[in-house]
Amino acid sequence: MIKILLVEDDKDLSEILKYNLKKENFEVDVVYNGRKVLEKNLHEYDLVILDIMLPEISGEELIEKIRKIKEDMPIIMITA
Repeated sequence: MIKILLVEDDKDLSEILKYNLKKENFEVDVVYNGRKVLEKNLHEYDLVILDIMLPEISGEELIEKIRKIKEDMPIIMITA
């Protein structure tokens, strides 16, 4: 099963995304800010879905940090 880390500070939107991804048989963990991403073991995930505008750490800055930890991590950016 593909494991996704969803990073979205809008809790309503994150729940909708999580629901629909799980419905398609993806395993989904949700965090609401960039700092929480850096606390996760990114090697457990196959994909990160990332909001561009996040509190504490911007989406762009977070991509750089993720790439230093797991260079080949696929990342999908979302904007709302």
